[in-house]
Amino acid sequence: MASKYVENDGLKELYTDELKDLYNAENQLVKALPKMAKAATSEALRQAFEEHLEQTKEHVQRLERIFAALDESPKGKKCVGMEGLLKGSRKVRRLWKRTSRMLCLTPH
Repeated sequence: MASKYVENDGLKELYTDELKDLYNAENQLVKALPKMAKAATSEALRQAFEEHLEQTKEHVQRLERIFAALDESPKGKKCVGMEGLLKGSRKVRRLWKRTSRMLCLTPH
């Protein structure tokens, strides 16, 4: 009987660990999406980022309710996957700005 308890405890730990990763990823997006919307090159893209932001905020709230039900803290883990994706998007935005400025300076 003790092994079943340990097994279930390990599953709960794995579950909460993955939820913490997801919670951090969603919060990173909440911070990044407004910047992406501001940098959008079209109205449709800006609106898509803004809609995604609202959905992501709902995901964060849902995860907070799950953590409350589990009596666990959502803090304590960094999602390195999302961090890498957002770092890549920042590089693309900087490259796009640089290229746009260079094109404006090029004689036609």
